[in-house]
Amino acid sequence: MEHKEKTELFKWLAIISGGIALFVSLLLLINYMQTKMYEPLEDVALKSLVERLKDDPNNEALKVDIRNLDLLARKAYFTGVRQIKTGSLILVIASIFLIFSLYNYQKLSSVINAPVEDETEPAKARIITQRWLAVTGILIFCLALSAAFLTTDHLNAYSRMGVNSEDA
Repeated sequence: MEHKEKTELFKWLAIISGGIALFVSLLLLINYMQTKMYEPLEDVALKSLVERLKDDPNNEALKVDIRNLDLLARKAYFTGVRQIKTGSLILVIASIFLIFSLYNYQKLSSVINAPVEDETEPAKARIITQRWLAVTGILIFCLALSAAFLTTDHLNAYSRMGVNSEDA
């Protein structure tokens, strides 16, 4: 397996295990909220049946209904507890895979490769640089020379107007 294939494998393993961990986490949170909102052992229907049994203690059909409802409530409660334990185990395993794959992906993707050779030769690059410096120098010289010729000489302008520097 080549380096690029290994990198892709660990990337996809990280994505899949991260998705599984996120999905199981959401399921655990939903299951927890459901268990907190509705506690099967504190069922209202069961309490009302027990209240009815206090009024009529010899009613065997009512006792059977209470036992069946209690059995269902306990079964629901322990099924929820088992789901939380199983989900926790799956979450731990998915997290281990996620950490392992992220570690290996980071290790493989941060390998420093050999430097790539520059296509331009150093002598050619030096000549191009010297030409740009010369063009820039000539351009600056021409701009400075034109600025010097375009600058007005205020002293000559005053002398042409008939004002002497000695009078001022």
